[in-house]
Order: sequence, then C-alpha cells, then structure tokens
Amino acid sequence: MGQWMGRATSCGKFLLPAGTLPAANASFLGLLLVFPNRTIGIHFHSPAAIVDGRICTEGPFARFVDSLAPFFGRLLVFLYDGSARADSLCKLEADNCEWINLGTKPHVTKTLFSGKGIFHKWREAFAQCDAFVVRGPTLTDVQFITMALPAPVGVYLVNDWFAENLLALRYDRRFRQFVLTLLRWWTTKRLATCLHRCAGTVISGWLREVWCKRGLKLPLVPSATLYENEGCVCENRFSREPFRILYAGRLEEQRSGKSVVTLIEALDILTSCSKNRWRLDLVGPCRDGRARRVLRGWVQDRPGRVVWHGERTIGEDVWRYFRAADVFVLPSDVETMGRAVIEAMAFSVPVVATNVGGIPDNVKHRCTGLLVSPHRPDQVADALQELADNPGLRVRLIRNGLEHARTCRVETRAAELVSVLARAWGWG
Repeated sequence: MGQWMGRATSCGKFLLPAGTLPAANASFLGLLLVFPNRTIGIHFHSPAAIVDGRICTEGPFARFVDSLAPFFGRLLVFLYDGSARADSLCKLEADNCEWINLGTKPHVTKTLFSGKGIFHKWREAFAQCDAFVVRGPTLTDVQFITMALPAPVGVYLVNDWFAENLLALRYDRRFRQFVLTLLRWWTTKRLATCLHRCAGTVISGWLREVWCKRGLKLPLVPSATLYENEGCVCENRFSREPFRILYAGRLEEQRSGKSVVTLIEALDILTSCSKNRWRLDLVGPCRDGRARRVLRGWVQDRPGRVVWHGERTIGEDVWRYFRAADVFVLPSDVETMGRAVIEAMAFSVPVVATNVGGIPDNVKHRCTGLLVSPHRPDQVADALQELADNPGLRVRLIRNGLEHARTCRVETRAAELVSVLARAWGWG
C-alpha cells in the first residue's frame, strides 16, 4: 500500500525529494499517494539509448517518466533501442529507473501477428512489476497491455492516431490509405477491449468525446512538458522587424498531421501584402527524405524568410526559440491536444492555431489565442497581421496565456495521473 503524503504527514514517513512537488501543486489534491515499495513498468513506442551512463529517450517522454519517478520505488521503462538517434534524445534525471531494451524498433507486420510473443522474452521483467503504465496508443502498446494483464494497467491515451508508421510505406496512396483505415479499426477494437480491463485516461476533452462515442467514459488528465521554473514574462513582442513567426514540431505533414504548407502560403501572402517584414523559424525533425527535399526547397526559394533550425531537444535548446519569437503558429489538420501552444503561452508568445481536435481546450478565441480554420492561409495571414497591428490584443492574449500555462505543469499533471491510477487500482 502507498503512504499518504501531504498535509496528513503523520500517516507515513516517506517524503518526496525537496522541490519535487511544490506545496502549491499538492494543495489541489490535499493528499498525495506515494508508493516507495512498488515497481512500475512503463512502456511507450519510443527510442532509448545510454549516454554517459544515463538513460536517454525522447524529450516529452523523458519528462513524463521523471515526473512519475518520485511516486514509486522503482521504474522499469520498456523502450526499443534508439542508439542511432542518441544525439537527439534527452537524459532521464531520475535515479530509480532501469531500461528494459526491447531491441530494434519492431516492424509493424511482426507486431501485428506476434500476439504476446514480441514481449515474451522479457517475461522476467514483467514479473518484477506491480503495475504498468502504457503511454500511447500504438500497435505495440496493445500487445504490451495483453502481456501485462491481469496485473493492474493504466493506459495514458495521448493521441488517436494508430499505426501512423504505415504512412511511410511506399505503396500506392489509395492502397496505403485503405491499409491504414483497416488497421486503425482493428487496433481501436482491440484497444477498447483492453480498456475494459484497464484504468484508461485521456489528455484532452476532444479525445474523451472520441472514446465516449466508442462506449468508454475515461477521466481527463491533460499532458504537460513544462516544469514550474520554466517560462518567462515578456509583453514586448512585435517590437522589431522582421517579425518572427515560430513553428515547433514535426515537419513531415502526413505523419504529424501538421499542415506546414499552410503556414508557408500564409507567409507568402504577408510578403506580398503586408507593410511589415516577416520571418518564419521552423524547429523540429524532418526524417522523411521526400519531405526533407520539399522543406529545403522552401528554404532555398525564400532566403532569409524561412529558416529551418533542425531537430532540437526539449528544454533550453528549444525554449530559446520561443523567447526570440513574436508569435507562435500551430497549423494542424489533426491535433489531440496541442501541447506546443501551452509552451508558447508560458514564454509570453501569442498563439495562432487551427480550430481542430483538442486545441480549443487550451486556445480560447481572442482570450488565450486566435483560432483559424484548417487549410486557410488567408485566415492565418489575417490573424498574424492583426497581432502586429493591435498591441492591446497582443497584451491580452499574452497575459491570459501565461495564467493558463501556470496550471499546466509537469508536477501537477503527474500528481493527478498517479491519483487517478491509484484509485482505479485500489491502492488508495
């Protein structure tokens, strides 16, 4: 059993490390559960590597694991080998984590037809875990859950985009779309069956409604990547030309659901019609060869107006671009939550985003940001020009965004997630 920690400290001796969970965050729960004698298995379809003796993985997932580490005695993270990408990975700060190396990234066909087999060789590691947290979903997550049951399992649903790696297959576009649709249906059906036996949570109101239509009412625990000490207050945006537009995220449009071409077209409209000078900074990975050629063409055709800074690891390596930006644009076609808009708000950057998916959970039109329709570069250009011309609107969006971002911190969200899972598992 866990021990109660917080205002009821007389019920247990175990304390969190100093500064791990500020009292201001603990107060929203009143009491927090900590399980120093429990071992938790965590799985996400993410790469990992060992650098300087530390486990490294993708930035958002690294922060997710670090945020859960203080609540449990030991964490086993089940991740595939991503040593080839070690330079772009972030180190885990927690000392109570161990990496279970799943080997090279499993091929989608092997994943589909392996049943429990893909994880069977790690059954001894599974036996050491008192419960499991799966952050997904992907095809491998469904197999992982099947292997983990009947132990307590918590599924943290961060998207609704199953089998996204099939988009990279070199087949006819129509056939590829047919295969993707079929596998999404198949995976959704299997995942829904698993969720009836698990503690599921979702990261946005939109995703909760999606699963309600599938017959499952799942609690909402939004995702976060910002620590308490990250962010800045600055209302002096649009003070010097060229005005800097920032986009941070994946740049392969088919795989990311982001319509970066809409942003490029909006920049062209501003260049031809606006009295101001503008520059677009693109920050993020582009690993697909075809997409990279298109991206380089944009940069070459618009010298000095479009700059690609490549992939950056989460933290100061990315935050410096937010500090330098005048406005952040998220031109998504599909978006479960839009975590990047919260990061922009935390750094006092006004936001323009498409009105899709879970984005309206965080971007309230003309309150915390400006919402536009997808595939409408004219609306994006109009919104950007309005921000440049209207300092009163800019200040209002910045102040309201900062206030919203303060409620979306890693420490707070981790406490909420542990509370929901512990209650569902009967550990409270």
